[in-house]
Amino acid sequence: MDLNPYLKELYAQGIKNGFLKVHNHPEIQIPVKFPITDEFCQIIGLWFADGSFDRKKGGNIELACGNDSECVSLVKKFCQSLNIKYKSGGKQNIRLRLMSKTLAKIARLIFGLNGIANTKRIPSWIFNLSDKQIG
Repeated sequence: MDLNPYLKELYAQGIKNGFLKVHNHPEIQIPVKFPITDEFCQIIGLWFADGSFDRKKGGNIELACGNDSECVSLVKKFCQSLNIKYKSGGKQNIRLRLMSKTLAKIARLIFGLNGIANTKRIPSWIFNLSDKQIG
């Protein structure tokens, strides 16, 4: 997914070596040509199942799966691929918060992840993925 048309809406100061230059976070490595990997599809699936955006301005992605070691491993691997951090918290550390408002903005603006539990809808682009990625 090409992020170039959305640079003004993202928390980016431009592009450097194919990655967004994220305001105040030079360590973050979000590719301008954002890959729709299997891990990203799984993160989206977890968001649809029991995820949200935190209530802070701009919001981060939150997933309620911190009590599942397989989910934690997935989130850790995904976050490492973009060089972003995640935190666990909430009751019994069930919540995993992906600490990138830019990534959350990309999820909302470009990938159409919006809504709350009863208003979430599957965006149409998902149906153009492979059967494996849809699964």
